[in-house]
Amino acid sequence: MVRSYTSPDIFQPTSYPEYTYVNRLFDERETYKERLNKALRTKGILALITGASKSGKTVLCYSVIPVDKIVEISGSHIRALDDFWIQIAEKLQIPVEIETTTQQSNETSFGGEAGGKAGIPLLADLSLKGTTGAKFIDIEATKEKQQRSKSSMIDYMIQNQNVLVIDDFHYVTPEIQKYIARVLKSEIFRGLKAVVVSLPHRSDDAIRLNPDLIGRVRYINIEPWSPEELSQIPKKGFELLGITVANSIVDLLVEESITSPQLMQQNCLNLAYELNIDEDLLVVNINDNKYVYNAFVETTRDYENYNPVIQKLITGPPQGRDKRIQYKLRNGTNLDIYHVILKMLAEDPPLISIDIAEIQQRITKVLLVGEKPPNPLTVSNTLAQIQKILQETGEMFQILEWREQKLYVLDPFFLFYLRWNK
Repeated sequence: MVRSYTSPDIFQPTSYPEYTYVNRLFDERETYKERLNKALRTKGILALITGASKSGKTVLCYSVIPVDKIVEISGSHIRALDDFWIQIAEKLQIPVEIETTTQQSNETSFGGEAGGKAGIPLLADLSLKGTTGAKFIDIEATKEKQQRSKSSMIDYMIQNQNVLVIDDFHYVTPEIQKYIARVLKSEIFRGLKAVVVSLPHRSDDAIRLNPDLIGRVRYINIEPWSPEELSQIPKKGFELLGITVANSIVDLLVEESITSPQLMQQNCLNLAYELNIDEDLLVVNINDNKYVYNAFVETTRDYENYNPVIQKLITGPPQGRDKRIQYKLRNGTNLDIYHVILKMLAEDPPLISIDIAEIQQRITKVLLVGEKPPNPLTVSNTLAQIQKILQETGEMFQILEWREQKLYVLDPFFLFYLRWNK
């Protein structure tokens, strides 16, 4: 048997998954692709795509917008107003500054006999006897650098039907968000096509609460992927590779991919590598969990950047660190409340939202039988401290949110790393 594709062709966690893209339903009437496409076809409409981290927001954009028309910039790189325009210029491959040259001519006339007698060094060797006059022209060239007009970049995108995509808008400071919102409001009216991508209901008030944009925004909230939707990725992908996957393996991949299509793509790719299916054509089915477990561990190796933040959470705030109660765990270790909460979070099954009652139950499962668990107030205060630590660490580590007695996992890759890093 000769395979028509290789596993990297099929499973693409960091680019557009051509063969395993799942065209999900937005509602009973249209798909996400159809909703975004209609927004971009309607002049004067700004598309706002929101959804959890790694839920397929950017992939949705690339499924609708031709790659040669998309002008994608990142909010994480916008720290000043000029950064917004510099990124656009770079994507359009035009200089932000242009150099112009102006010339000025100075003309001097000389009458009578010329030559050395004229006293002009430049003309000293010229024989101009018999002439009635001569002219000397001095040309001065001046070079200046000018900022390229911002409106010219917008005009270029409008004329060429480009689509401006501002990814990770939640990383932009509120002041610059308001500036960008004002720019978008006026330019979409003129015909600019634009998409703003952000986490749900977090730091996008400049768009949502802007009175000038009321009626001009098409909201597209990416709902968490259902198990059935996620299962289409391994089913489609491995079928194209000529591999039969047991239902139990698909279920395991779905559960551990924690509603993230990107995580599913990466786990499937690492599973294919683990089985060496691109070289070993005898592999025709997958029914052993051990290969999947090895693939999960391999996936975590690309996310070692989570380790420093985990260490910060385990350490907790310096106040009272030496006086914390140590709890006895089922695995025989003694750990404080910060360790216990991370152990609780890593328990089966992986959940992206947990209320205080469920948190208490999971803590009890982690502790040694008969060990008294921390009370709900202690747990609540500790989670508030954890969120404070994350906020102080920076925007890149907004991975958890404790709100209204409920813990939200904002980054499924963090939870996956917590469960499978060995």
